[in-house]
Amino acid sequence: MPVEILKRPQALRDIEECFVYIAEDSLEIGVCFIVAVEDSLQQISQFPFIGKERVFKNTHFRSVRMWHAKILKIILFFISLPTVRLEIIRVLYRSRDIEEIFT
Repeated sequence: MPVEILKRPQALRDIEECFVYIAEDSLEIGVCFIVAVEDSLQQISQFPFIGKERVFKNTHFRSVRMWHAKILKIILFFISLPTVRLEIIRVLYRSRDIEEIFT
C-alpha cells in the first residue's frame, strides 16, 4: 500500500530550481525531469525503506534515506515516518556538496 508523501518547502524549491535550470536549455528535457522525479516518488511511496540510509554529522538529519531518481544525476532525500508518511526533504544534483548542504 503506498504511503502519503509530503514534500517539504525546500524540496519543492529544489525541484522548481532544477526544472528551471534544465528547461532553460530544453523544455522537453525539463518535463522529462519532472516525470522522472514523480516516478521516483511513486516508487518510494510503494517501498518507503528503499534506498540507502545516510549518516550526516548534523544529528538533526538522522534516518535520512537517499534514492537516485530515474535521472541518475538527481538524488532524493527523504525520511520514512511511523505515521505511514514520507517527507521529501531535498532533491539535489549528485554533483552538489551533499555533506555541506546537510550541516
